[in-house]
Amino acid sequence: MDNHPDPPEPEELSFGEVSERGARLHAWILARRRALAVCVAATLVVCAAGAGSWYLRDLSRRPLPPPDGPWPERPEIMVALCHPRLPDCPAEGDAAAKDPAAVGAAVRAATGVTSIRFFDPGNVQEKDIWMPQLLERNNVRDTDVVYVRYLVGHLARREDYPRAAERARSILGVRDVLPGTPGFWPGKADVVIRLCPNEPGMDCTSVNDPPISEAQKQDIVDLLWDIEGVEKIYFEDRPHVAKVAAHYATDDTTPRGDPMVTREPLEEAFYVKLTDRRVIRTVGEAVQNMPGVRLVEALDPA
Repeated sequence: MDNHPDPPEPEELSFGEVSERGARLHAWILARRRALAVCVAATLVVCAAGAGSWYLRDLSRRPLPPPDGPWPERPEIMVALCHPRLPDCPAEGDAAAKDPAAVGAAVRAATGVTSIRFFDPGNVQEKDIWMPQLLERNNVRDTDVVYVRYLVGHLARREDYPRAAERARSILGVRDVLPGTPGFWPGKADVVIRLCPNEPGMDCTSVNDPPISEAQKQDIVDLLWDIEGVEKIYFEDRPHVAKVAAHYATDDTTPRGDPMVTREPLEEAFYVKLTDRRVIRTVGEAVQNMPGVRLVEALDPA
């Protein structure tokens, strides 16, 4: 006698309901496929537009390369005055340099410059300059840096420089003579942000600082765009600094390899064009203590 139970009857699986739903869905899609295609296309367009808008915004906020020109050609002569902490001048020369007006009158008479101006870089009241607070706390201005006062005269022709320089060097109180650079940036920008250089012995917020990083540069750019009144941001790399120096170079561009003359070409910088020059102070105070910034300086108008 077989006591095993009978095997269960196979169940019938019905897909009728699912098939019916699938058929209805298929019919619904067919009836609306044109509208669905339009919706999908519209979604893709919106996504692409959003991505494109983000890309264009990001592109518009990137620093611009320096403009191609114009290149001012106003010929100048720069006369550095004697300083007791620097060599190359006798004691009577240091004494004469204490009266820059008298030295300027002698330079004008000897060289025939059409006009002459006196500059004192150590007097920050004459020009807006912002330095990192660490430098100010360490009294770098008073103890570690020598600011050479100088005269700038305008020549009638660039070809007049060699003769004018020879005559100016013979005047008591004159330490050295350089060809003045008319300045590529005045009129193109209102404020310059000089960045930490990467050269032995060059200081920024301390001696031998590392060069500014790309991330630090981007932080500066992002902060600048948050300031109302910023119209354009240019980035000047070393090749462009060298290009400017070469354009205005003469045989006397770097006399005796003076490091005070050759320092600036080592620095990269941001140049900022503003819609209102009254924003210069806002830029200086906002940027001066950011990592990688050596100093911020207002530029003369064109």
